[in-house]
Amino acid sequence: LDTAKQTWFHGDINQETAEDRIRANRSTGSFLVRFSSRPGYYTISQSTGNDIEHRRISHGPGEPFMFGKNVQAPTLPALIERIAEPLRLLHPCPGSRFERIFKTSSTGGYKLSGMYLRSSIDD
Repeated sequence: LDTAKQTWFHGDINQETAEDRIRANRSTGSFLVRFSSRPGYYTISQSTGNDIEHRRISHGPGEPFMFGKNVQAPTLPALIERIAEPLRLLHPCPGSRFERIFKTSSTGGYKLSGMYLRSSIDD
């Protein structure tokens, strides 16, 4: 659930759609994360100026998220945070279909189709 809340997570879009969204953003350092076409992987798609690069993140059940051979983290958001600066992941690309689900309301709760969801902390 934490991954779906991230503005950079776009889920099950293909490479062409990822590139279209990044080009529409027109900003070097724009990026998104999506499911890879290979099971067990995610892909970072990123604008690097004139090009768009795609890099894989591996993850298996019960295993940490891995970027390359040496960078790992227990969650995908933690891994992205760790590699954002060195990779120059500067601007999360808008357009995630999850964004409207997890958009915070002015009262601090999460709003879904005009209804407020309450957590067990509120009870």
